[in-house]
Amino acid sequence: TDKAGSPLIIGGPNAGTPKPITPATRKNTEAALLCYKAKSAKLFITQVSGSCGEESTGGPPGPLNQDPHTKRDAVFTSNQFGDDRVDTVKESELCVPATVTLPAP
Repeated sequence: TDKAGSPLIIGGPNAGTPKPITPATRKNTEAALLCYKAKSAKLFITQVSGSCGEESTGGPPGPLNQDPHTKRDAVFTSNQFGDDRVDTVKESELCVPATVTLPAP
């Protein structure tokens, strides 16, 4: 994949300097991800018969006792932007494996 644009470092002592990008090579060209925007649920909605989840009679939404995001320190990444160490702040995406079928040329 070719790089697009000329990204700059936006913070810290190197702010404003170009960030070199090495073009990425896909190791598995058959692999794909489908990503959804994610955020913590505020209410628990009971599932009704015929929908996903356990069968129930439905009912009004109720409070959800969901744990907040668990911060993770020192998550290591390696991609076309180089090797990096990041800390998680909150959930933003849920990505799952996907199958992509391209139309014939």
